[in-house]
Amino acid sequence: MPAKPKVAGAKQKYGLAMSILVRERQVDYMQNISDGCLMTLSPILTPCCRNSFLIVSAWDEHKRGDQMKYGDEFLLQAENYADPKAPPLYVRYAPASAPEPKDRMPLRLSAVRDSNCRFTTMPLLPCDRLEGLGSPVKTSARLIIKNLVADKCLCVMNQNWMQTFFGAECGVNCANYIDIHGRNTAENVFTLVSDVETKTKY
Repeated sequence: MPAKPKVAGAKQKYGLAMSILVRERQVDYMQNISDGCLMTLSPILTPCCRNSFLIVSAWDEHKRGDQMKYGDEFLLQAENYADPKAPPLYVRYAPASAPEPKDRMPLRLSAVRDSNCRFTTMPLLPCDRLEGLGSPVKTSARLIIKNLVADKCLCVMNQNWMQTFFGAECGVNCANYIDIHGRNTAENVFTLVSDVETKTKY
């Protein structure tokens, strides 16, 4: 979820949570998350099925308990509470093969685990990236999440809001927003939040 700066003496506040959306046309024939569901950013921060993901190693899905480090390749696997025995679904970026509308939302859930599902993390500041590579990722640290195939960062489409069953939600895409100093702007800033931390906050 995109991070907001921490205010001294106050609880850490988060902006939007990456969430899975079942659209109005899909509700008639499915009641659970499935292949093809759209990814959005929702202001609903309470942990639930639609905004909970497992960070899975891209090299070994069965590896558990290892500390994640900057530069590690990983998959975002949807946490399917409704049907735990269902095949795993992954967040997948579908790059455009031709010129596309600016408001296209190419992040969806996919049952196909291919190279377009691979992401990695980088420290927020460019000056820390070389030295920070291989160091542990801290929970709630502000960072950049990059899709490895597109070589683009996850970003908030803050000009693209839509009305859903859960209220207004905005789009999420992969694009690099960089200022004149070579730093990623707020659209690319995210943070990873653990289930332990969210349970103590909400």
